[in-house]
Parts: sequence; C-alpha cells; structure tokens
Amino acid sequence: MARVAVIGGGVSGLACAREILDHTPNADLTLLEAGDTLGGHVGSHREGGWVLEKGPNAFLNKHPSTLRLISKMGLEDELITANERVRRRYIYRDGRLRRFPDSMASFLNTDLLSIKARGRVLAEPMIPAASGRREESVAEFARRRLGREAAGALLDPVVAGIYAGNPERLSAESALPQLVGVERAGKSLLQTLVRSREKVPSQGQGVSPSGVGMRRMVSFRGGMGRLIEGLERDLAGCIRRNSPVERVYRDKNQWVVEIGGIQPERLVVDVVVSALPAPASRKIFGGLSQGLGDALAGVPTAPVAVAALGYRELNVPHPMNGFGYLVPSSERGNVLGVMWSSSMFPGHRAPRGHVLCRVFLGGVRDLEVCDRDEDELILRAREHLQWSMGIQAKPMISALFRHRVGIPQYELGHRRRKEAAEKELFDLPGLFLAGNSFHGVGVNPCTARSALVADQVSAYLNALSPTVQRTESTVRA
Repeated sequence: MARVAVIGGGVSGLACAREILDHTPNADLTLLEAGDTLGGHVGSHREGGWVLEKGPNAFLNKHPSTLRLISKMGLEDELITANERVRRRYIYRDGRLRRFPDSMASFLNTDLLSIKARGRVLAEPMIPAASGRREESVAEFARRRLGREAAGALLDPVVAGIYAGNPERLSAESALPQLVGVERAGKSLLQTLVRSREKVPSQGQGVSPSGVGMRRMVSFRGGMGRLIEGLERDLAGCIRRNSPVERVYRDKNQWVVEIGGIQPERLVVDVVVSALPAPASRKIFGGLSQGLGDALAGVPTAPVAVAALGYRELNVPHPMNGFGYLVPSSERGNVLGVMWSSSMFPGHRAPRGHVLCRVFLGGVRDLEVCDRDEDELILRAREHLQWSMGIQAKPMISALFRHRVGIPQYELGHRRRKEAAEKELFDLPGLFLAGNSFHGVGVNPCTARSALVADQVSAYLNALSPTVQRTESTVRA
C-alpha cells in the first residue's frame, strides 16, 4: 500500500489530499496540520445572520479545478455568484472614492487621471513591446506602458489588492502574467484594463458548476469556510491536528517524517507533499538541498489583518453600489482596500437591513500590522471608513483576523527561483510542492496547483508500485 504524507492543512493541502485519494483510493494518506484549525487563510465565522470571512470572500473561476472539487463533494447547491449588477470597483484617492473605469467611455471621463495622463494612456497601443532581455518590476512595466500617473492610480492599487505588495519589487511577468502576455501578443493593455463587463442576467444567486461562467466570482451561501468543512468531512480519519513536522529526510527509497507536538512519531512514507508557506517549507526542506532552500528563501510574505465591520444600512451614508475599493500607496495609512461583502453577495453576508465591510490592512505598507493591538486596528479601520464613506456610527459587529504569514511576494527573479526549485525536486524523488509559494495566489490557483501535484503523485506511485509491493512483502516476511 502506498503511503503519503501531506504537510499543511490549508486549502492547498486539503485539496491535494482529496485529489490524491481520488487517484489512489487505497493509499495510506496522512495530512499533518501543526495547529488546531484547518483552512489556513480560509474560514468563516457565522453569527446571527452575519458571515464574517477570515480571508478570501470568494474565488475567481479561471481554472475548473475548484468547481470540480466542489462537485466531487456534492456542494454545488450551496454555490452563489457575485452580484454582477454592481460589478464596479473604486479607487480611494485624494480623499474620496472614484470609480475605476470599466469601459472606454468611463475611461475618457474618469476623474482618476488628469487629461494629460489620459492622453498618455491613449497612446499605449503605439508603445513597442519590451525586448524581453531584462526583467521588469510591475511599476516599471506600468510606467512604460501607461505613464507614471496612470501606473500609480490604476496598477498600484490593483497590486495592493492582490498581493499587498510593493510594485517596485514585484516581478511583472510573475505577479501579473496576464498583462505581460497582452503586451507580448501585441494587444492593448488599456483595452484589457477597461474592457466592458460582460452583461449577465439579473436572476437569483443560485448556480451550478455548469452555470458558473469563467472569470466569475464564486462563493458559498455560508461563506468560503464551507469549502474547508467539506474537505475536512471527506478526509475524516486522515487528518492529524497539532502535529508539527520537525524534520523530513530521505532513508534509502523512502521518506521519514518526524512529527513533534503532544504525540511525537516517525512516519515512513513513499511520498511527501509540502503545502506549507515558503518560510515554513524552507525550515523543513531547506537542509535537503541548498538550491531548494535558496529558492524558498527568496519568497517572502506580506502580513495582512482583516477587520470585519457590520453596520445598520441606514447608518451608511455612502452608497455601496459596487464590490468595494482599493487604496493606492500614495494615500496615508496602512489600509489596502475595503470589500463591500454584503453588496457582492446580497442576502448572504449580513442580516436584512444591514451591510458588511471588510477592511484590509498591512501588507508591505505595515509589516508589523499583526503585532498591533486589536482595538487599535479596529479603530484604524473605523477611522478609514469615516474618511472614505462618512460612517460615524459604531459597528453592530466587529471582528479581526490576523494573517502573520500572509501573501507570498513574487519579487524580481521569481521565475528563476521557481525553475530552480523544480530542478532540485528532480533529485528528491517523492517530494512535491503544492501551495501558493510559486504558482499563483488565491483559492483557484491553489486548487489548480493541487490538482496538478495530485496527478504527479499518482504517476509517481504508479511507477513505484512494484517497489512498494516488494517492500511490503519483505516487511511481512
């Protein structure tokens, strides 16, 4: 019987374990989670009609892996899609909210940019593509294509919303591969950024996997925590909580996993999958290979704190007719953006007559954000909503969620580090890397990577099968 250890109980580890068992149902699989709770950044707190998300509020349906996983668990009837009728986003700049242009007409009339800056952006299709000899940061790429003012007003806040990072340090080809691909294809970046939204029917929120269009924002009625709960249910009997892995090493043709915590143990397995963040993965696996350790060391993370604040609708003077807004780094403070969860998923995130805002703080703008007092962070979030939306009232409900090891930063040289890590794994047979350290952030990229790793694990175990059977026969003898 093949033996597999998956290290890390976040969405990547859970999804990968579930996919591996689909491929190899007879595998002796153990999922090891260092803490007491599963899901990593993903989870939902439900209270009196409120659904407060610990981290992601939804996933962008770009790759079919997440919906396939949901279908396997029989959770399709719980899916909802974001309210496309208010699919607008805003930028908080110079003290007020300004609509992010989503059509050529709205771009020509936007107050986000000066007339001169708009003229510079209109010339973008005539800007020649880069030679590709030198890797560019997101900021360099944006300034070259769109001009300095538009780079700061349009792409800088987008980077804050995705990575909570510094556009001067992030690699354009790794952090925003779609936009770099647009340039390489000879297409207009401007049209990509402000293209008109696809019109969709205004029916109810219920969907099925076949009815969810690509690039739609998708979630669950009870929050994204339902994904974790479904995976936990399907993996019952395979999960070990409070089981921190202290060391992993190769012993002949197998791997030895040393587990600490309240029940120390040594597991001997054929396959090890790391679904840990890069810093934790480096601690465990860095000693196996200098190249692998160096590659993992080159992926820092940005901490993020999420303040969930719920109000009576009548106490919110600013209309919440959109998905929320982003804050460029030129603005003061450590707020990255605000999500209007009750507008995205009306009827599913707040009780009737109430609204829910989620304020994201920290990132590279405040690396100590998770060390700050909870009351201080809630106060900063409330102050920001007072400045931006005029909310004076005390929230009906508030909660703070900290992510100390937050979003991985795909900084300059990321592609080289990713390729180096993959090369090192060739010399470490039976070791696989899942998670978001190299291949994309967000739930959808994580499940896509997990599905790929599960395929690789299955192929490896199939090739290893005669050896495993001989080993088991020797042990029984």
